[in-house]
Amino acid sequence: MRFLFSFTIFVGAALLFVVQPMIGKMILPLAGGTPAVWTTCMVFFQAALLGGYYYAHVGTTRLGPRGMAGLHPALLGLPLLLLIATALFAPGGSPLTPIKSLAPHGTDYPFFPLALLLFVLIGLPFFFVATSAPLLQRWFADTDDSAARDPYFLYAASNLGSFLGLILYPAVIERYMPLKQQAFLWAGGFAVWAALTALCAAALKRNPGPAERMTLAEAPPITWPQRLRWIGLSAVPSSLMLSVITVITTDVAPIPLFFVIPLGIYLLTFVVAFGVRAKWIFSLANLALPMLLLGALLIRITPIEGNFPKLIQSIIDLTSAAVGHQIFTEEITCQIMYYLGLFTVIALGCHLALAASRPPAARLTEFFLWVSLGGVLGGLFNAVVAPMIFVEHTELAIGLIAACFCVAPGKKAGGLRELALDLIVPALLFALVFVMLTAFNAGESEAAAGESIFWSAPRSLMSGFRDWLNQRNQLFWYERAKTLLCYGPAVLVAFFCLDRPVRFGLATAAIFFAHTLVTAEVSRRESGSNSTYSLMAGRSFFGTLYVNHTFDSTEGVTYHKLVHGTTVHGLQQVDPKSGEPLSYYHRLGPVGDLFACTPAGKSTRPIAFVGLGSGSLSAYGQPGQSVTFYEIDALIRRLASDPQYFHYVTDAKARGVKLDIIMGDARLRLEEAAPGAYALLAVDAFSSDSIPVHLLTREAIQLYMDKLAPDGVLALHVSNRYLKLDRVVARIAADLGLPAYQCYDGDENAPGKSRSDWIVIAKSESSFGDLLKVVDSSGELRWKSLGVDPKNDAPLWTDDFSNVLDVFGWKR
Repeated sequence: MRFLFSFTIFVGAALLFVVQPMIGKMILPLAGGTPAVWTTCMVFFQAALLGGYYYAHVGTTRLGPRGMAGLHPALLGLPLLLLIATALFAPGGSPLTPIKSLAPHGTDYPFFPLALLLFVLIGLPFFFVATSAPLLQRWFADTDDSAARDPYFLYAASNLGSFLGLILYPAVIERYMPLKQQAFLWAGGFAVWAALTALCAAALKRNPGPAERMTLAEAPPITWPQRLRWIGLSAVPSSLMLSVITVITTDVAPIPLFFVIPLGIYLLTFVVAFGVRAKWIFSLANLALPMLLLGALLIRITPIEGNFPKLIQSIIDLTSAAVGHQIFTEEITCQIMYYLGLFTVIALGCHLALAASRPPAARLTEFFLWVSLGGVLGGLFNAVVAPMIFVEHTELAIGLIAACFCVAPGKKAGGLRELALDLIVPALLFALVFVMLTAFNAGESEAAAGESIFWSAPRSLMSGFRDWLNQRNQLFWYERAKTLLCYGPAVLVAFFCLDRPVRFGLATAAIFFAHTLVTAEVSRRESGSNSTYSLMAGRSFFGTLYVNHTFDSTEGVTYHKLVHGTTVHGLQQVDPKSGEPLSYYHRLGPVGDLFACTPAGKSTRPIAFVGLGSGSLSAYGQPGQSVTFYEIDALIRRLASDPQYFHYVTDAKARGVKLDIIMGDARLRLEEAAPGAYALLAVDAFSSDSIPVHLLTREAIQLYMDKLAPDGVLALHVSNRYLKLDRVVARIAADLGLPAYQCYDGDENAPGKSRSDWIVIAKSESSFGDLLKVVDSSGELRWKSLGVDPKNDAPLWTDDFSNVLDVFGWKR
C-alpha cells in the first residue's frame, strides 16, 4: 500500500511539472513573448495549486477522508471527459487546444487575459492533479499501514516527481516530441493517474486504520501565529527562487537552462526537508544561513571584485578545456555558484523549519493549504506586485531581508528590555552605516556633503587618505577600507543578534537601507557631472528598461542608450543632435546595405518593423512613406515617442513619414495586415538577449512572407550570445524553398556602431538586387548564402515543436 500511494503521488507531481512548460509553449504564439508567458503561467499554476489544496482541505474536513475517497474518484471523470471531448471536437484534434479568441489583443497589461486563456485551456485537469499530494497523504494517514501516523514522507515523493518532470521535459519530451504528441502523452498520463487515485481510494476502504487514530476534533488546534509562520516560511523561498532566476539570467547570463536549475533546487530542498530525519542537516542549515545572508547583503551593496579562489578558476579551466573554449569568466561563475548556494541554504532552512513544525496528520491538509498560500503570495509579490511598485529589481534584497526573520529563534525571553533592543540596535546600525558612508563619500566628492561644517573634518581626513593611496598606486585599498569600515562593524553586530530573529532581520534591513539612501543621494548630486548616468528607469510587464546618458570624451558627443536586461536596444546621438541610425542599425552595417542596395529598401512603398526599441529604424523612412512598427510594450512606445529620450520617431514624422505604432503581439497583429502589404519587413524583437521563440518558427516565417510583396525582403536580426539562431533560420528557409543570405558584421570602428548578425530572405534571388555584391574591407562578399550544414543541423522549429537546447552554445 505504501508503494501504491507513493507512486500515485509521484505520477501526479510529475504531471504537474511537465504540463507547465508545455502549456507555456502552446500559448506562446498567442501571448506575445516569453516574459509574459513565464510570469503569468507561474502565478496561474501556483493559484491553481492553492485551489486544489483548498479543495482537499475542505473536502476532508467536511466529509472525512473516507467520504472523499468515495466522491473524488467519481469527480475525476469530469476532466477526463473534457480532455476526450477536446481531442474529438477542437480544431487540431488535440486534448489541449488554446482558444485563440481569448488571447490578449494590444492590452498594456496582459496578465488577466492570459490567466483566462490558461484557465479555459488547462484549469480543470490541473486543479484535480493539484489535489494529489495533500489528499492522498490524508487518505494514507487513515489506513492501517505502519507508517500512517506520520505520512509526511509522501511529500518527499511528490517533490521528487516534480523534479523528475521538470528535468524530463526539456531533456527528453520537448526535444523529441511535437506539442500535439506531448498533449496526448500528458492526457494519457492523467488517465493513468486517475486510475491509480481510484485504486488508492479503494485501498483506504479495504484497509481502514484503527478507530483510536487521532481525529480532527482531538488534534491540537492550529493558532494564527503558526499559520503566519508557515506562510512566511513558504513565501520567502518562492520569492527568492524567482529573484535568483532574474538575477542570474539578467545580470549574469540570459541562458534558458538557468530557469530550470533554481526551480529544481527548490523542489529538492522539499525532498530533503520532508524525507530526511537527520538533525545535523537542520543544525548545519541554521549555522550557514545567517553567514550566507550577511555575505549576500555585502555582495548586493559592494559588487564582487578582484580574484576568486584558485579552486574556482581550476574548475572553470577544466570545464573550458573539456568543451574546447572558455565558457565564462571567473566573476560570472562565482556569482552563479554563490547565488545558487545561497538560495539552496535559505530554501532548505525554511523548508526544514516547515517540516519540523508540521502538525499531526489529522490537520495535514490545512498545513499544506497554508504552505501553498505562502508559495502563491511569494510568487505574486515578484510577478505582479513588484513590477508595479518598484522600478529597480529590488525583490532579491527584500527576499534576503525577509529570510533573516526566518532564522531559527534562540532561547532568550522576550522581555520589555529585549523588545526595546530589537528596535534600538537596528536604529544605531543604520546611523553608523549612514555616517561612515557619508564621511567616505565626502572624501571622494565635495558635492557629497555640500558645505556643511560638520563634514569638513571627515572630508579632509578621507580625502587625504585617498590622495596618499593614489600617490602610491594603491587606490584599490581605498575601496576595501571603505567596505571594511562602513559595513564591517555593523555586519559583526548584526551577526551577534542571531538569537533574536526580529532584531537580526531589522539589523540587516537597517544596513541595506542606509546604503541605499546614501548611494541614491550621491548619484542624484553627481549625475550632472558624471559622463555616464541613468537618465530614466522604468518597469513594465515585460521587464525593466533604462535610458542611459553617456558622454564619449574621445568623440566629444553625447548619446542616449536604451538598455533592457543585458542588451542595448537602441542608441542615439543627442549632443550634437543627430538623426543617424546607430548601434545595430548603422548605415555602414547590414541594415544600411539592405536599404541602400535592395529594390525594396530604395522604394517608397510601405515597410514594417517588428520591435520598436528606440525607433532607430524609422531613420530610414522617406517622406510620404508608410512605416509601421509592431510593438508589445507600452513603455517602449512611450520612451521612443518622447524626444527628451530619443527623437528618431518624432524626426521621422516631422519630415513627412507616415509612421504608425501598432500595439500587441506582432504575429497576431500582422495577421490583420493585407497580403503583400509590405515591401520590406524587419524582425528585431528581443527580450533582453533572446528573440521570442514564436517569432522564429516555420509558421511565423511563412506569415512574414505572406505579408511581403512579390519582390519584398524579410530581414531577421539574429544576434545572440548563446543561441545559434542562424541554424534555425537556415532550416526553415530550406524547408520553405526560399533563398537566404547572412551577414555577420563584427566591425565596431565607426562611431556608435555595434556588431550585429542579420539574415535576409526573399521569394526570389532578384529581390536582393545589388545586396549580394557588397564587399567588406578585405574584398570578400559581406552577404553569404545561408545553407543547411548537415553536420551542424538544427531541428525544424514550428509552433508545434522547438527546442532551444539544440541550438544552444556556451561560448560567449
